[in-house]
Amino acid sequence: MKPNEETVLRSKQPLTALMAFMLLGLFLAPSPAKAAPLLPAQNTDVRELEWEEEDGTIHSLTSLRGKPVVLHFWAAWCGPCVDELPSIVQWKQKQQNVEIILVSLDRKIAQTKYFISKHQLPMKVRLASMRDLNRFELRGLPATILLDEEGIESGRIVGAADWSDDIFTATVADTLAGEVH
Repeated sequence: MKPNEETVLRSKQPLTALMAFMLLGLFLAPSPAKAAPLLPAQNTDVRELEWEEEDGTIHSLTSLRGKPVVLHFWAAWCGPCVDELPSIVQWKQKQQNVEIILVSLDRKIAQTKYFISKHQLPMKVRLASMRDLNRFELRGLPATILLDEEGIESGRIVGAADWSDDIFTATVADTLAGEVH
């Protein structure tokens, strides 16, 4: 073997090891429902959240008292959010007694509007800011905060979840009703 060939082979070893590690990670990665467990509530007052609707009106959570609320943060640039949205939108359509607020953290409402239109999602265009994500101590997207009828946080989900999974959604429903598992 020539000295040049040996140098080339040695330089490829770390790359080969990295690729093997990444492939192993794909096979060992948890399913979405396991990747986003239902976490206990934080002592963060989320009732102050305001969001902008497509028509420019500003709404807040205080107007939703008396009904459990699922407050879901997402963004069009977030891959896991995009993957999760169809299942949460479908779950949203089945819920009668729960207010589900899907709030985009895109920079401009036009981005959100375009994304919803392009993917033909039956949902309102709502926009908040990344500072809200930080204020509520959420460390990534997608993120969901569950609020009871009084507007008090009862749990949260950080990461993509499988909203078509019956066990997961039953746990969400129980948490919204104040039943702790």
